[in-house]
Amino acid sequence: INTLSNIKQYITTQLSETVNPVELKEAIQAFAVSNGDSPLSPSHLQTVVTTNLQTAFSAGQYEILNSSPNEYWQYFNSDPQTELCRELSGIVLKKSDPFWDSYFPPNHFNCHSTVLSLDINTIKEEGLTVSRSGSELIKQLGEDFKPADGFNVTPNKALDKWLDSKCKEFDIDKVEKSAPVTKHKSEEEFLKSKGD
Repeated sequence: INTLSNIKQYITTQLSETVNPVELKEAIQAFAVSNGDSPLSPSHLQTVVTTNLQTAFSAGQYEILNSSPNEYWQYFNSDPQTELCRELSGIVLKKSDPFWDSYFPPNHFNCHSTVLSLDINTIKEEGLTVSRSGSELIKQLGEDFKPADGFNVTPNKALDKWLDSKCKEFDIDKVEKSAPVTKHKSEEEFLKSKGD
């Protein structure tokens, strides 16, 4: 528990800047050792850091892509590591397709896939084909083409599901999302925005 608390605090302080994966790995090992826990193997540590950083990136990317006026998304990976990512790389679907609720990356440990936002002009210019529906695509690929256990939900919705389960567990009302914090250039600008 102390190790996890130390890691969360470290990451929180790093969020104002870019999180350096090498420094993060070093910090995790240092926290584990100082708290009497066993250090992680290099491969396990690499998987933990890569997967969690990619998940955090995808959560932010999902919000940005949803706010885009573009109606289409493309699954993309320049170096697919699994058969699932090889088969999905390049497919284009409407962003409203329920497919994205289960297949928005990451879809497995160490997944490097991402999603691109496309408008209809780009699709035509690049000669891309829009798949009719994600459910048809999955039927064509077969039922075995699924995200790894624990990866079958967008990062944002995974947090919502977890919060819902905790609210039910402790019989409390779920807190609605608040508006994002807006940064102001000066105290004067802040007071003006408040009407003072």
